Amino acid sequence: MKRLLMAGLAFMLAFIAVVPSTHAQDNAAASTLYITPDGRFSVELPEGWAAMGDATGIQVANRPEMLTDDSLELQPGDLGFMVMAIGWEDLAAFSFPADATLLQVGEFLLPFLLSGMGDAVTVGQPGEVEYADETIVRAVATDATNTYALHLFDNLAPGYMGVRIFTGLSGEFGEGEENEMLAIAKTVQFGLELSQTYTSNDGTVTFNFPTNFIVVEDQPTVHYIYDSEATREDAEADQYIAEDQVAMATIVVDPAQLPEINEEMVKLVAQEVAGQIAEDSDNNPVLSEPEVLESEALIGTTVVIESSSAVSEGGVVVVYNEAANVIAIVAYVGDVQDGGQLLLTALNIASSMTATFSEAS
Repeated sequence: MKRLLMAGLAFMLAFIAVVPSTHAQDNAAASTLYITPDGRFSVELPEGWAAMGDATGIQVANRPEMLTDDSLELQPGDLGFMVMAIGWEDLAAFSFPADATLLQVGEFLLPFLLSGMGDAVTVGQPGEVEYADETIVRAVATDATNTYALHLFDNLAPGYMGVRIFTGLSGEFGEGEENEMLAIAKTVQFGLELSQTYTSNDGTVTFNFPTNFIVVEDQPTVHYIYDSEATREDAEADQYIAEDQVAMATIVVDPAQLPEINEEMVKLVAQEVAGQIAEDSDNNPVLSEPEVLESEALIGTTVVIESSSAVSEGGVVVVYNEAANVIAIVAYVGDVQDGGQLLLTALNIASSMTATFSEAS
């Protein structure tokens, strides 16, 4: 990770004087993104759907009134779901052994989550199934008027499993409705808590980073973030990412170094960094088209390029924060289970970055 990021950084700095029109530009469609006010959950919403939430979970519905009135009865055509995050470490409170399987957790947890609704809810026996190309623990529940499908799945985010609860009127809610909502639910991201703040040795750069992670400074504008000391040692030995390891790298760039600042330039920065990292990798990663994210919660122009290979997933997030006068770049990588789930965490880190640039920068 460190070797590849430095190569990407060097290449990016070399192209800074290039005018954007000399590069072919992509016309990737922008997506609509909802991010909870605390930044902990996000979801891509189809037209007509609404969402709300916080660190405890996110709720999504095809009728906004379903989200604001707890006593509201479902109407014909109503569909809704929620997603919650449960840390594997949190299972100790339920006396689960450290090697508990997803099925063992689901057999207890799924009925427990609906127990507060009283005896009116009947929960079927949870079972481990392959559903829509995903191994989950699934159960079906009913009450007098509604049907619920509950999913427990691993890898909502590094160290976290996720629970999805889908609902609709009995007689209307079936496999098609569950799959319709599942397609949306699979876009949900959970951001790790950024409880720590790092300040560069010279005091010019600050950013927030996840609980229990460590930061290594390469230079004031370049830092590496690892989930453990073991991951740091592997990265510095040029070992590729291993199972359950995640790593990130941050770069801040002075906007004054670029010939102009607009959406196409931000896309170009993302393309150059991601492209050079991919070129220097032995894993032949496939890069997505640059995507410009759109959300009221974003602090500036934000571009994402995702990367996947046979052994890892990751990507690059670039945020132009005009108010803070900084271009923040975060590259992230993890194994094939966790890497793609780091996107919101990387976005939140990039959004937290500040920098003070000298006139000579």
